[in-house]
Amino acid sequence: MKKTLSIAKNTLKIIARERSIYFIAVFPLFMALMAVLIKPLVLGEFEKILNDFANSTFLLTGILIAVVTGTSVIQTELKQKTIYLILSKPVPKECYVFGKFLGMYSVIFIIQTAIALLFIAVFLATGFPLSSGFFINFVFVQFQLLIVCSLSVFFSSFATPVTSAVFTFLTVVSGMFLSSALNFSDIGEKLNPAVAAAVSFLGYILPALSQIDINVLAYSNIPLGSDFIISSASYSLCYVIACLFLSVLIFEGKEFS
Repeated sequence: MKKTLSIAKNTLKIIARERSIYFIAVFPLFMALMAVLIKPLVLGEFEKILNDFANSTFLLTGILIAVVTGTSVIQTELKQKTIYLILSKPVPKECYVFGKFLGMYSVIFIIQTAIALLFIAVFLATGFPLSSGFFINFVFVQFQLLIVCSLSVFFSSFATPVTSAVFTFLTVVSGMFLSSALNFSDIGEKLNPAVAAAVSFLGYILPALSQIDINVLAYSNIPLGSDFIISSASYSLCYVIACLFLSVLIFEGKEFS
């Protein structure tokens, strides 16, 4: 565990030195400013719009960080040969993979917390009440970002940084689109049986992030059942474990001597 935390801490430092992360950090400020500027135009709907802005900022910022910076955390050490020194200490490969994942998500969570504080300040400054839905939605966005982080680590374990970023982004977007499309019960009736089977199979592989998106439910004060909360957390955990397990298998097949 100590080795894993050490790798996570080092990964956090590496990502913190990336210039791109500071450009991404401008995005939440822009979104918060836009929310304030449009207040006179949408007096009756401002609270809902502010919540939507907050939710979009949480998710998009987290995905951007995972795609832009996370995909290079392993490949950079492979290119610079520093991974040979790390794994020769020796450090178990599963500790290395999980440490990278933990360090990457730590950066995202720190920035997510800063974004939450930013939007809380906007709520207070504009005089609108801060509902519990804001915090509940924040937690469920973290479920989604854990999945994105694990995908980023998985693709980074075998692909170049650019290819890994493309794969991660396309997988996340495809998963969102497909899981939303599968919500239509009659989709199977409109497709060829073979195509419908293939789509259904992809539905199990691609991340169904839209299935754990509770933006509308949280801000409509619709109570969330315990079954839904447990299933969402379990889905996120299982997907993360599967991605990290596959990443470890890929590393087991590599020679670092």
